[in-house]
Amino acid sequence: MEFKVVQKELEVQSRGWIPTFHDVSKEVMKIVAESGIKNGTCCIASHHTTCSVMVQECSHDIDTFDLEYLQHDLLDIMRELVPDYTEEGDYRHPGPLHAQFGRSHSMPYKEVYTILDGVKAKGQYVGTYLYWSVHSNDWWGEGEFKFYIDGDTEYPTICGTGTEDYFGGGDGFLSHDNRHYVNYCTPYCGFSSNTPDEGLFPQRRFSMYRWHITDPVYFAEDLRVTVQDLGWKSTDRSLGYEPLRDDISSVAFWYQDTPALTMRELPAPEDLVIM
Repeated sequence: MEFKVVQKELEVQSRGWIPTFHDVSKEVMKIVAESGIKNGTCCIASHHTTCSVMVQECSHDIDTFDLEYLQHDLLDIMRELVPDYTEEGDYRHPGPLHAQFGRSHSMPYKEVYTILDGVKAKGQYVGTYLYWSVHSNDWWGEGEFKFYIDGDTEYPTICGTGTEDYFGGGDGFLSHDNRHYVNYCTPYCGFSSNTPDEGLFPQRRFSMYRWHITDPVYFAEDLRVTVQDLGWKSTDRSLGYEPLRDDISSVAFWYQDTPALTMRELPAPEDLVIM
């Protein structure tokens, strides 16, 4: 007995927040015919769809919303089962969106910078924005990002390999000739250098972001996120790492199933001045 699998994709366009129906009967029958398979199972899956309904019959009468009567009846039934989302808090999934700002004018020697702490709930971490003002003339982005999840103490569940790696800019955010920083902007990560055009040094200010859309960090009980303020003693790596005292600001974005009971207080206006 020959075992054969054929996989094809169909593209359809929804109408945003309005429920959308698509008749894909002809396209599916064409795919089956072209496959040459005479006996088997045809499976249709709708990717990236929270909820979908498959209808195997139709009514030809159309209403003023350009929907078949049967389709409109189904929508009315679904709205009875699952009322429309009108304001935050109607449903637990994915949970209220939270954002927490942080700032340290000058990092205490050998201490890590805390991006997020105090989270006691179930949810998912979805993004980081970081501003970094460097107070040294050497490489500054060697610090590891660490995610302490569900009771982690000394050792985190997730430990990165360097600041530049976390933000998708491996090898120091540098050009191929290692002489200039390269700015970039993508859907999931980006980097911007405000350094004067003087080569690598003196280093000044940088901003960077990363969205955990394709790789969300889930937690069931608690979460803490940190990054080391760490560089090199000089461009000669053999001399080892150098704890730094930079000016760092951040915003952490995450969802959790209940509103946060406590949040970090915002600094006073005079503490928000970029030094």
